[in-house]
Amino acid sequence: MNQHAKVKKAFAADLDETTWSAVRHFMTPDTPIQPFGIPLAHTPEGWGSKRRLYVRCTEDFAVRPALQDFFIEEADALTPGNPTTVVSLPSGHMPFLSCTAEVAEVLAQFAAGEVCGSE
Repeated sequence: MNQHAKVKKAFAADLDETTWSAVRHFMTPDTPIQPFGIPLAHTPEGWGSKRRLYVRCTEDFAVRPALQDFFIEEADALTPGNPTTVVSLPSGHMPFLSCTAEVAEVLAQFAAGEVCGSE
């Protein structure tokens, strides 16, 4: 499998070639790594006091569902009284491209304060 195919499999396995061709040039390692090495303070009073939504991508090969679940669990451990709303979609890493209507509906429901998931 060539490098192009490996990247597509990891990040965009559920995208058609036309869509993938239109977006793949945005996937460049041109962001400095430094921001990822700076510790951030997440507090229950700050970040933890906000409603939050996690769109869990069940077919994501870049951030596997088990790792996504870990992220959700860690967020909820910080703020047990304010759990993350979770919606699972059968998509890869880019649900905003592969299932646009579903993502838009989930976001609209969440913004309106409607129950849109939580598994």
